[in-house]
Amino acid sequence: MDTLSRIKEIICEKTDIKPELLTQETTLEETGADSIDIIEILMELEYAFDIDIPDRDAEKLRNIGELKEYIEGKI
Repeated sequence: MDTLSRIKEIICEKTDIKPELLTQETTLEETGADSIDIIEILMELEYAFDIDIPDRDAEKLRNIGELKEYIEGKI
């Protein structure tokens, strides 16, 4: 599974959004995720990709595309 597909899968597990509605421009807020959901999504991404996403970096990631690029830069 590629990075983008895995990110979408994790987001869909934590929210009620369908994967086909997610684009690289979609923000986590647009998925209906609240602040706790977003923290859980980021924690799950850290676990899934065996990386660390510091809070200062997470605050700069505005959408799924930026999240994908960030993760791919770490793995």
